[in-house]
Amino acid sequence: MGPRPSPEEDFPVLAHGEGVGDLHSTFVPLFDPADVEASIKAIGGISPDVEAALKLEDLGRKLFNGLFSGSLLRAFYRAQGRAESLGRRLRLRLRLDPQARLGDLPLQQLPWELLHDGERFLGLQREISIVRHLETERPAGVVPVEGCLRVLIAAASPQGPRDISEPEREELRQLYYGVQPLALRLAVEGLDDPPRTFGELEAALAKVRPHVLYFTGHGKPGGLVFEDPGGNADVHSADEVASLLVGQGVRLVVLNTCHGANAPTPGRLSVAEALVEAGVPAVVAMQSAILTGTRWYHPAVRFAHVFFFQLALGRPVDACVTEARIAMAKNWPRLPQWALPVCFLRTGDGRLFEVAV
Repeated sequence: MGPRPSPEEDFPVLAHGEGVGDLHSTFVPLFDPADVEASIKAIGGISPDVEAALKLEDLGRKLFNGLFSGSLLRAFYRAQGRAESLGRRLRLRLRLDPQARLGDLPLQQLPWELLHDGERFLGLQREISIVRHLETERPAGVVPVEGCLRVLIAAASPQGPRDISEPEREELRQLYYGVQPLALRLAVEGLDDPPRTFGELEAALAKVRPHVLYFTGHGKPGGLVFEDPGGNADVHSADEVASLLVGQGVRLVVLNTCHGANAPTPGRLSVAEALVEAGVPAVVAMQSAILTGTRWYHPAVRFAHVFFFQLALGRPVDACVTEARIAMAKNWPRLPQWALPVCFLRTGDGRLFEVAV
């Protein structure tokens, strides 16, 4: 999807699909851009708000109807039928030009994960995956994993003297208990004493050589917030984080931060996009803050439990995200936080690892 040729015209769309060929269409915004930011905040809210949920469903329908109409809608349904007949998942890859904006709102920041076909949210269907696809000159293949899949946990919670905040402590505690049943498949480092500074993360990457990096903490559009040696905030840009990970063997990054999927300014890359462009095959990031919550309400940990369980079975990354979304929606059916995770890929089928099951 590219920029508008003029303010009076709609956004050009070039669609391609196996069995349907190439199609030219347009994306017609059917919503008020001013409502989008409020909608994203509503996705991250914790109060069961029926009115807000209905507005999100309405936005999802408008996104779907604005994107799929005429020949493109018919092609979408044909692709669905073809995938179903072959027993495959339909992967909806969105390639969004960073320069494409609706006023000051980049199309990249629209909550496409809310796409709703009038009957259901596509993001909660096992037979459909929604991914943000980035074209790179370095296609990613599947790496065989001997033994356990190595996961490194990094956590930063700047608050003065080095200490772990109570929500963060609870998140790590719940993560610890959640991954114990996977001990034969996952080797998780950093749960007891996660790297917190940029330098500590660099050292841990060199020591552990993880397949997966899970970062929990704070984020800004286009950057991550680490701690300095005194426990204060130390912000590093998307490019700095990407440079740190290049050549370290990390194939998947999960960012449990706010704004990991958001670019700082139109035309710039989000942290997730910068990592993929630098060579990381897949990144899962959040559109807004996903709550670590309390002992009884822990969406971030529920997402991580299900995601890593599916990953340990060798499932494609986008399938892991979908299963985690479904689990969140089942646990908290009146809350829309399931729509926060965004899956960025530069692989064709989402498979990163060849895991012996």
